[in-house]
Amino acid sequence: MNRRAVVYLSCPMRLGDWTDNVVKASKVGADLMRKGYTVINPMGSWLLNVADKVDNETWLENDYGAILVSDYVFRIPGASEYGDLEVDFAIRHDKDYWTDLGDFYRETSTSIEVPDPPEEEMEEELDITDCDTKTDTKKLESLDYRAGDE
Repeated sequence: MNRRAVVYLSCPMRLGDWTDNVVKASKVGADLMRKGYTVINPMGSWLLNVADKVDNETWLENDYGAILVSDYVFRIPGASEYGDLEVDFAIRHDKDYWTDLGDFYRETSTSIEVPDPPEEEMEEELDITDCDTKTDTKKLESLDYRAGDE
């Protein structure tokens, strides 16, 4: 069984030209998706800050969690303190990262093999055609059950 490979897109956000950063991240993310990867782009969730400011430590912890569940990290070149921290984190956790799309496409796969889930053992089907209704009813009547008792 296979699944799409997950790519964390590490990109400049606050440093440099904001519009340029958004356009670069959007273009790279869209290209990765079209090629068959699943993309985690923190630039998209950056918009959460418009409605409710998230502190830097929480933001970085969120990014680290996303990196841990990713198969690859792609770092868009450009000045980014958090991008550098994300790459350092990826390296410490044995995640491969790239800064060149050509190299990335040559060296990675869009598909990750995952083991098939174990087949659940089927319980024997209950055959209700072979019931002794009189005996079963007497068993039920013999139970001392009152609603509300535990």
